[in-house]
Amino acid sequence: MLKRCLRDGYVLAVVGWLASSTGASGCADVIPRAPHDYSNRLENDLCIEDVILLSSVLQESGVLSSCISESDCDRAIDPEEGHFQTWHVYADQTSKLVLEAESEFDNLMELVLVTDHSDDQIDEELVAKNDDRSAVDLRARLSGILQADQNYLIRLSSFGGKETGCYTIDATAVDMLPPSPSTGSIEVMVSSTGGAPADYTVTLNGAKEKSVAANGTATYGDIVTGDYVLGLSGLGDCTVSEENPQSVTVNASQTTTASFDIQCPCKPDTPDGTSCDGGAGRCQSGVCVQSPPALSNPVVNNLDVNKCADPRYPTHTTYSYSVSYSDPDGDVTPSGTRVFLSSRDEFGITSGPFEIQDENVVVSGDGSVGAIVAKFCILFQAASWIVVSMEVSDAAGNVSDPVEKITARPPGAN
Repeated sequence: MLKRCLRDGYVLAVVGWLASSTGASGCADVIPRAPHDYSNRLENDLCIEDVILLSSVLQESGVLSSCISESDCDRAIDPEEGHFQTWHVYADQTSKLVLEAESEFDNLMELVLVTDHSDDQIDEELVAKNDDRSAVDLRARLSGILQADQNYLIRLSSFGGKETGCYTIDATAVDMLPPSPSTGSIEVMVSSTGGAPADYTVTLNGAKEKSVAANGTATYGDIVTGDYVLGLSGLGDCTVSEENPQSVTVNASQTTTASFDIQCPCKPDTPDGTSCDGGAGRCQSGVCVQSPPALSNPVVNNLDVNKCADPRYPTHTTYSYSVSYSDPDGDVTPSGTRVFLSSRDEFGITSGPFEIQDENVVVSGDGSVGAIVAKFCILFQAASWIVVSMEVSDAAGNVSDPVEKITARPPGAN
């Protein structure tokens, strides 16, 4: 019959009769299931360094040692994970393990069970995955149970594609697995004005570089709870409104949000009055300026009495509220402008602000100057007059100062 055993990381095939003691093959025990024999193509795709017995990993320190270089595999499916190597570990015994990877670079590690394979792919189940959490950010740690007669892959990656160096993965058998750490996530939100670069670089605790668009977000997932520092670089001539770097706290099962608002000068030789920041501002003396709209000339006209077209308020009275606007940025656009109304009556009762729906708002002009007309309905009840206040938000989200207009109760109004 065919027997297989592993010695020094190699698979030996020996033909002979099964005996109760060690035979000519040198195998003290027959392993009923041999390690997977992957094709050369698959070994290259997985960047497999070696195949080795779990018992050897536990008995001999430093067995899982190597160096990652830019010639190793690049896990492009995950932008956080750069170059990586893989160790094929065959479990010749069931063990509860703690794996720790110490390296010269910021590393990530995962342990997977291989359930099936073909010449060009494997089917795997994630057993454990963890990022490093040491003060110097160079030591990943994870734990899990490896079942006997199964094939496992230990994959070690650098964080991002720039970091390389040597590493060692140590394995320790334990009686009880340590509890899984509490984790959360961090969302970094970046907003830029002016002639911003295409993207910046964000770091977590001075490492874990990510690229983030000038007006975009970057997310760090599965971050162990605790306090961290976020930094933004690659700013050029731009300045950040908030502290940079800034401190954040990660709580269990929650997403912490950190924001960076960045002001950039206009691109060189940009004439004054030219649109910048994607149309949300105008260049003034080389600086991209965003200004809120200025409202003037408020006029309120009564359109009907107790005949509001809105089916929710059929007994209310309809009015139109028109204002003139001016905006140096030129971004009071029909699609980007929002109108909010609030009111107070002679008894001091207030309501709002309420956003007037798009179909009841008409914006005219060129975005720099023009008019806005909003249609709305009022229920006076016991009041003889009501003051209506309007605020306008332009396409960049800049909000005007409010303008007010008093409205007398027309005869017969509810």
